[in-house]
Amino acid sequence: MKSELSPARVIIADDHALVRGGLAVMLRILNSDCEVLQTSTYEQTLSLLSQSENIDLLLFDLFMPGVRSIDDIAHICRTWPDVPVVVITMEEGIDSIHSALRAGVSAYIPKSSTPEVTMGAIRLVLSGGIYLPPGAIRASSDDLGQKALSELRPSVNRSASEVTAHLTRRQIEVLNLLVLGRSNKSIAEALGLTPGTVKIHMSRIFKVLEVSNRTEVARKYSGM
Repeated sequence: MKSELSPARVIIADDHALVRGGLAVMLRILNSDCEVLQTSTYEQTLSLLSQSENIDLLLFDLFMPGVRSIDDIAHICRTWPDVPVVVITMEEGIDSIHSALRAGVSAYIPKSSTPEVTMGAIRLVLSGGIYLPPGAIRASSDDLGQKALSELRPSVNRSASEVTAHLTRRQIEVLNLLVLGRSNKSIAEALGLTPGTVKIHMSRIFKVLEVSNRTEVARKYSGM
Protein backbone atom coordinates (compact mmCIF):
# COMPACT_ATOMS: atom_id res chain seq x y z
CA MET A 1 0.00 0.00 0.00
CA LYS A 2 1.39 3.40 -0.93
CA SER A 3 1.40 6.28 1.51
CA GLU A 4 -0.12 8.69 -0.98
CA LEU A 5 -1.76 8.84 -4.38
CA SER A 6 1.44 9.26 -6.34
CA PRO A 7 1.23 7.38 -8.61
CA ALA A 8 -1.92 5.27 -8.13
CA ARG A 9 -4.33 2.93 -9.86
CA VAL A 10 -7.81 3.10 -8.42
CA ILE A 11 -10.96 1.15 -9.24
CA ILE A 12 -14.27 2.95 -8.81
CA ALA A 13 -17.08 0.40 -8.58
CA ASP A 14 -20.48 2.09 -8.69
CA ASP A 15 -23.51 1.70 -10.94
CA HIS A 16 -24.12 5.47 -11.15
CA ALA A 17 -22.01 7.18 -13.81
CA LEU A 18 -22.40 10.55 -12.10
CA VAL A 19 -20.95 9.18 -8.85
CA ARG A 20 -18.07 7.52 -10.68
CA GLY A 21 -17.33 10.76 -12.50
CA GLY A 22 -17.36 12.81 -9.31
CA LEU A 23 -15.05 10.41 -7.52
CA ALA A 24 -12.71 10.35 -10.51
CA VAL A 25 -12.48 14.15 -10.40
CA MET A 26 -11.62 14.06 -6.69
CA LEU A 27 -8.97 11.40 -7.22
CA ARG A 28 -7.32 13.47 -9.93
CA ILE A 29 -7.34 16.49 -7.64
CA LEU A 30 -5.33 14.39 -5.20
CA ASN A 31 -3.04 13.21 -7.99
CA SER A 32 -3.29 14.37 -11.58
CA ASP A 33 -1.52 11.18 -12.75
CA CYS A 34 -3.95 8.84 -10.99
CA GLU A 35 -5.20 6.06 -13.28
CA VAL A 36 -8.91 5.52 -12.70
CA LEU A 37 -10.60 2.28 -13.73
CA GLN A 38 -14.40 2.04 -13.57
CA THR A 39 -16.92 -0.76 -13.15
CA SER A 40 -20.68 -0.78 -12.63
CA THR A 41 -21.38 -4.32 -11.33
CA TYR A 42 -19.91 -6.70 -8.79
CA GLU A 43 -18.98 -9.21 -11.50
CA GLN A 44 -17.13 -6.55 -13.50
CA THR A 45 -15.27 -5.54 -10.35
CA LEU A 46 -14.10 -9.09 -9.67
CA SER A 47 -13.01 -9.44 -13.28
CA LEU A 48 -11.05 -6.19 -13.23
CA LEU A 49 -9.35 -7.07 -9.95
CA SER A 50 -8.37 -10.45 -11.39
CA GLN A 51 -6.95 -8.96 -14.59
CA SER A 52 -5.25 -5.86 -13.17
CA GLU A 53 -1.98 -5.47 -11.30
CA ASN A 54 -0.83 -2.92 -8.73
CA ILE A 55 -4.28 -1.68 -7.73
CA ASP A 56 -3.80 0.80 -4.90
CA LEU A 57 -7.42 1.34 -3.89
CA LEU A 58 -10.96 0.09 -4.52
CA LEU A 59 -13.88 2.47 -4.03
CA PHE A 60 -16.92 0.22 -3.70
CA ASP A 61 -20.67 0.91 -3.76
CA LEU A 62 -22.36 -1.22 -1.10
CA PHE A 63 -25.56 -1.61 -3.18
CA MET A 64 -24.06 -2.07 -6.62
CA PRO A 65 -25.78 -4.64 -8.89
CA GLY A 66 -24.56 -8.14 -8.10
CA VAL A 67 -23.73 -7.46 -4.45
CA ARG A 68 -25.89 -9.86 -2.44
CA SER A 69 -24.53 -9.34 1.05
CA ILE A 70 -21.57 -8.14 3.09
CA ASP A 71 -19.99 -11.54 2.39
CA ASP A 72 -19.28 -10.35 -1.16
CA ILE A 73 -17.18 -7.50 0.20
CA ALA A 74 -15.46 -9.87 2.62
CA HIS A 75 -14.61 -12.10 -0.35
CA ILE A 76 -12.80 -9.21 -2.05
CA CYS A 77 -10.93 -8.33 1.15
CA ARG A 78 -9.79 -11.94 1.58
CA THR A 79 -8.88 -12.52 -2.07
CA TRP A 80 -7.02 -9.23 -2.56
CA PRO A 81 -5.74 -8.38 0.94
CA ASP A 82 -3.25 -5.83 -0.38
CA VAL A 83 -5.99 -3.70 -1.95
CA PRO A 84 -7.63 -1.33 0.57
CA VAL A 85 -11.40 -1.34 0.12
CA VAL A 86 -13.35 1.86 0.74
CA VAL A 87 -17.13 1.47 0.93
CA ILE A 88 -19.04 4.48 -0.43
CA THR A 89 -22.77 4.17 0.15
CA MET A 90 -26.09 5.81 0.96
CA GLU A 91 -26.47 3.52 4.00
CA GLU A 92 -25.36 5.18 7.23
CA GLY A 93 -26.62 2.71 9.85
CA ILE A 94 -24.21 1.66 12.58
CA ASP A 95 -24.96 -2.02 11.90
CA SER A 96 -23.85 -1.69 8.28
CA ILE A 97 -20.71 0.18 9.33
CA HIS A 98 -19.88 -2.49 11.89
CA SER A 99 -20.47 -5.31 9.38
CA ALA A 100 -18.28 -3.64 6.77
CA LEU A 101 -15.45 -3.17 9.27
CA ARG A 102 -15.67 -6.82 10.26
CA ALA A 103 -15.54 -7.76 6.57
CA GLY A 104 -12.19 -6.02 6.29
CA VAL A 105 -12.86 -2.65 4.66
CA SER A 106 -10.51 0.24 5.38
CA ALA A 107 -13.10 3.01 5.26
CA TYR A 108 -16.85 3.57 5.26
CA ILE A 109 -17.87 6.84 3.57
CA PRO A 110 -21.54 7.86 3.32
CA LYS A 111 -22.45 9.47 0.00
CA SER A 112 -23.74 12.43 2.00
CA SER A 113 -20.13 13.28 2.89
CA THR A 114 -18.55 16.42 1.46
CA PRO A 115 -15.80 16.17 -1.16
CA GLU A 116 -13.32 17.43 1.45
CA VAL A 117 -14.26 14.66 3.87
CA THR A 118 -14.11 12.05 1.13
CA MET A 119 -10.66 13.14 -0.02
CA GLY A 120 -9.43 13.26 3.56
CA ALA A 121 -10.69 9.73 4.16
CA ILE A 122 -8.93 8.47 1.03
CA ARG A 123 -5.68 10.11 2.12
CA LEU A 124 -6.04 8.49 5.53
CA VAL A 125 -6.59 5.02 4.06
CA LEU A 126 -3.60 5.34 1.75
CA SER A 127 -1.45 6.32 4.74
CA GLY A 128 -2.49 3.13 6.51
CA GLY A 129 -5.40 4.50 8.54
CA ILE A 130 -9.04 3.50 8.84
CA TYR A 131 -11.90 5.96 8.38
CA LEU A 132 -15.34 5.80 9.98
CA PRO A 133 -18.05 8.47 9.51
CA PRO A 134 -18.65 10.98 12.31
CA GLY A 135 -22.02 9.38 13.04
CA ALA A 136 -20.21 6.23 14.12
CA ILE A 137 -17.93 8.14 16.44
CA ARG A 138 -20.10 10.06 18.88
CA ALA A 139 -17.50 10.58 21.56
CA SER A 140 -14.91 13.33 21.48
CA SER A 141 -11.20 12.68 21.20
CA ASP A 142 -10.87 13.85 24.83
CA ASP A 143 -12.10 10.49 26.11
CA LEU A 144 -10.27 8.60 23.35
CA GLY A 145 -13.54 7.63 21.66
CA GLN A 146 -14.50 5.05 24.29
CA LYS A 147 -18.20 5.49 23.53
CA ALA A 148 -17.60 4.98 19.83
CA LEU A 149 -15.63 1.84 20.53
CA SER A 150 -18.40 0.52 22.76
CA GLU A 151 -20.87 1.04 19.92
CA LEU A 152 -18.65 -0.85 17.48
CA ARG A 153 -17.89 -3.51 20.07
CA PRO A 154 -21.14 -3.83 22.08
CA SER A 155 -19.56 -6.36 24.42
CA VAL A 156 -15.84 -6.58 25.06
CA ASN A 157 -15.35 -10.21 25.97
CA ARG A 158 -12.67 -11.96 27.92
CA SER A 159 -10.30 -12.38 24.97
CA ALA A 160 -10.08 -8.60 24.53
CA SER A 161 -9.38 -8.19 28.24
CA GLU A 162 -6.66 -10.79 28.01
CA VAL A 163 -5.06 -8.94 25.11
CA THR A 164 -5.11 -5.54 26.80
CA ALA A 165 -3.65 -7.13 29.93
CA HIS A 166 -0.41 -7.43 27.97
CA LEU A 167 -0.40 -3.75 27.02
CA THR A 168 0.45 -0.67 29.07
CA ARG A 169 -2.15 2.01 29.72
CA ARG A 170 -0.51 4.22 27.10
CA GLN A 171 -0.48 1.41 24.53
CA ILE A 172 -4.20 0.85 25.11
CA GLU A 173 -4.77 4.57 24.48
CA VAL A 174 -2.81 4.28 21.22
CA LEU A 175 -4.78 1.16 20.30
CA ASN A 176 -8.14 2.86 20.87
CA LEU A 177 -7.20 5.79 18.63
CA LEU A 178 -5.73 3.44 16.02
CA VAL A 179 -9.04 1.54 15.80
CA LEU A 180 -10.82 4.85 15.22
CA GLY A 181 -8.66 5.36 12.14
CA ARG A 182 -6.37 8.07 13.48
CA SER A 183 -3.01 8.50 11.76
CA ASN A 184 0.27 8.23 13.68
CA LYS A 185 0.62 12.02 13.63
CA SER A 186 -2.91 12.51 14.94
CA ILE A 187 -2.36 9.93 17.70
CA ALA A 188 0.89 11.61 18.69
CA GLU A 189 -0.80 15.02 18.90
CA ALA A 190 -3.77 13.67 20.89
CA LEU A 191 -1.58 11.92 23.44
CA GLY A 192 1.29 14.39 23.59
CA LEU A 193 3.80 11.90 22.18
CA THR A 194 6.36 12.00 19.42
CA PRO A 195 5.60 10.07 16.20
CA GLY A 196 8.60 7.87 16.99
CA THR A 197 7.15 6.90 20.35
CA VAL A 198 3.81 6.10 18.71
CA LYS A 199 5.61 3.77 16.30
CA ILE A 200 7.24 1.96 19.23
CA HIS A 201 3.85 1.48 20.89
CA MET A 202 2.40 0.32 17.56
CA SER A 203 5.10 -2.34 17.23
CA ARG A 204 4.18 -3.71 20.64
CA ILE A 205 0.46 -3.69 19.76
CA PHE A 206 1.13 -5.55 16.50
CA LYS A 207 3.13 -8.17 18.41
CA VAL A 208 0.51 -8.71 21.11
CA LEU A 209 -2.38 -8.93 18.64
CA GLU A 210 -0.27 -11.05 16.26
CA VAL A 211 -0.98 -8.84 13.24
CA SER A 212 1.18 -7.07 10.68
CA ASN A 213 -0.76 -3.92 9.78
CA ARG A 214 -3.28 -1.36 11.05
CA THR A 215 -6.26 -2.80 9.19
CA GLU A 216 -5.72 -6.19 10.82
CA VAL A 217 -5.52 -4.50 14.22
CA ALA A 218 -8.92 -2.84 13.77
CA ARG A 219 -10.49 -5.96 12.31
CA LYS A 220 -9.22 -8.22 15.09
CA TYR A 221 -9.71 -5.88 18.03
CA SER A 222 -13.20 -4.75 16.95
CA GLY A 223 -14.24 -8.39 16.65
CA MET A 224 -13.22 -9.31 20.20
